[in-house]
Amino acid sequence: MMELFKNLGVDMEVSDTSFSVSLNNGRGYEWGTRNGLSSLFAQKRNILNPYFWHMITEFNKFKEDALKYIEEMERNPDTDRNETLREFLKSHGYSTLFQKAYLVPACSSIWTCPPDSALNFSAYSVLSFCRNHHLFQVARRLMPQRFLVITTVFIYSCMVWLHTLLVDQVRAELEQRGCKIRTSCNVQSVSTSEDGCILVTTEDGSQEVFDRCILAVNAPDALRLLGEDATSDETRVLGAFQYAYR
Repeated sequence: MMELFKNLGVDMEVSDTSFSVSLNNGRGYEWGTRNGLSSLFAQKRNILNPYFWHMITEFNKFKEDALKYIEEMERNPDTDRNETLREFLKSHGYSTLFQKAYLVPACSSIWTCPPDSALNFSAYSVLSFCRNHHLFQVARRLMPQRFLVITTVFIYSCMVWLHTLLVDQVRAELEQRGCKIRTSCNVQSVSTSEDGCILVTTEDGSQEVFDRCILAVNAPDALRLLGEDATSDETRVLGAFQYAYR
C-alpha cells in the first residue's frame, strides 16, 4: 500500500492515534489513552471506583490469557478455532465492565461493526490481530504509530478509508495502462461457457466474455456469483469461510 502511495505521489506523515470510550451518551463510564493517567481517569470519581480499578487489572490479565491462548492454538493447528470472543471471555471470567467499556468498543472501532456483533467474532482471529498490532499495551497506548497519508483534500488514517481523490489517482493510473473501469455495474453471476470462456452477467441481463476473471469479494459473495457453476473444490473452500455477521 505504501509503495502504491509513493508511486501515486501521495505524501505521508507519521502520526499517533488514540482511543477513548464514552458509554450511555456520556452518562456512563468515560476513559481514554491519549494523555496517560489523566485520560485513563478522565472521570476523577473512578480513582476511587473498585469496579474501574478491576477493569484496569484485567488489561494485563487479558494480555496474558490471550498470548497463552494464541500460543496453544498455533502449537496445535488441529484445535477447533471456532470459539467466539464471547465464549473466550466467559471461560476466562472477565467482567461485564471490561467487555462494555473496553473490548467491545475497541473491536467495533477497528472492524466498524455493531457492538452486538463484536463478541461473535472468532476469538483466535481477534486476539491474533491484537498481538500482531501491539494492542495489548492499553494503559500506555492502545494504538502504535501509524502512517497518515496527506493530500490537499484528505487524510488517510491507515484504515480502509479511501477518499475520492485517492480513488481518482488509482483510476487514472489504471486507465493509462489500458484498463477499462465501470462503476454502478452490479454483477449477478459468473459462469464458464462450453469453450472455457468466462461469462459475466450484469444486473441488466447483459453478458460479456473474458479469458480470466478475478473475484475480489468476500467468500460467500464469490460462491453466490458462481452459483451452480461452482466446482466441488470451490464450494468446499469458499463455503468454509465463516463470518460473524453479514
